[in-house]
Amino acid sequence: MVKKTLTLSFILVLSIFKSDAVVTSDSYGSHIAAPGVSMFGINHDGVVKVKGGGGFGSGALLAGGLHVLTAGHVLRDTAISYEVTFYLPTGNITISVDSWQRHPDYGIIPGCDIGVATLSEKAPANIPRYDVLQTAGLEMNVKNILFGFGLAGYGLTGKDAADGNKRGGLNRYEATGYNRDPLNFSVNGDDSHKYIFSDFDSGNPENDAFGVHFGKEDLGFLGDEVYATNGDSGGPIFINNGYQNVIAAIVNSGRRYPGDSSVSADVDNSVNGTWGQFSVDTRVAEEGNLSFIRSFISNSLSPIGLEIDYSGSSCLLFPDGVVDLSYIYATEDLVNWELFCIVDAEVAIIDVSSYLNSQLSDTKQIFFRAYTEKTY
Repeated sequence: MVKKTLTLSFILVLSIFKSDAVVTSDSYGSHIAAPGVSMFGINHDGVVKVKGGGGFGSGALLAGGLHVLTAGHVLRDTAISYEVTFYLPTGNITISVDSWQRHPDYGIIPGCDIGVATLSEKAPANIPRYDVLQTAGLEMNVKNILFGFGLAGYGLTGKDAADGNKRGGLNRYEATGYNRDPLNFSVNGDDSHKYIFSDFDSGNPENDAFGVHFGKEDLGFLGDEVYATNGDSGGPIFINNGYQNVIAAIVNSGRRYPGDSSVSADVDNSVNGTWGQFSVDTRVAEEGNLSFIRSFISNSLSPIGLEIDYSGSSCLLFPDGVVDLSYIYATEDLVNWELFCIVDAEVAIIDVSSYLNSQLSDTKQIFFRAYTEKTY
């Protein structure tokens, strides 16, 4: 077999991963995420529908290929058999859930609404895997990307009905909190908080919930702005960690600012997915949440050797002992190791020169380590 060399520029790093649906802002039923077609720079084929007991939620295949991340309240009953379905260009694949676990503090400490489902078999290697953000604070005031299988709808009228489609769109996190009450928001964030919040902007100042109620003006992403609703629970919200798109949060619930409707950014007086409402998500980079999720990922990966060749102006990485997929992690501080890229077993050399030359100053260094998926 001829081995390939992968050259990573900054743009290519973003596209290595080249709900029924979210409520959208441009028109009813838009932003359908078609299998095999990257959306907002993400291959979303690893975003799944989690089904069981007549209900469903959303989830995402984690690094290692054996676990699906979702909300704890999606996995609600030990008597129910669950399964996950991948919607792929070649047809749907459904894999049964062998076992599942909620965060040990689920139902005890607010903000621990996390569940991890262990599949009965590892997902095929051609289905994208995702890791989670490991550095709290990077989520704030940057573009995020949501995928989910919840109710469709339109921002003026709110959520409506399921139509079987996965959808995706954009939003931005602007606050965190120790509970879901908008009165207790920490605008611009506190790294210790387990909840993280965005608002559903129409593009008009009167529906900018953070602007109206907190004086933090941001009109969102116009027609690409979306809001999560029923069935999106457990769906992943991605941001770029500096190298790669990773999961920053899990869809949890929605809220509106309490009080007099005459000064409310909300279109109406109900939490129904209309413009001016807040989306409440479970933050994954908070220390306790991260530890729980990463325990499953770590158990699915094996460390491998990684030779680094800094020759002249180039930097080449040579993963050693790759069985299936290889995962490269990077850090600048030897504390927060973020996912750098995932490459298939045919790649023998990874050229990261373009990224390093464009992103790092002469006074910065970057360190790498590598893993491969375990075989079962």
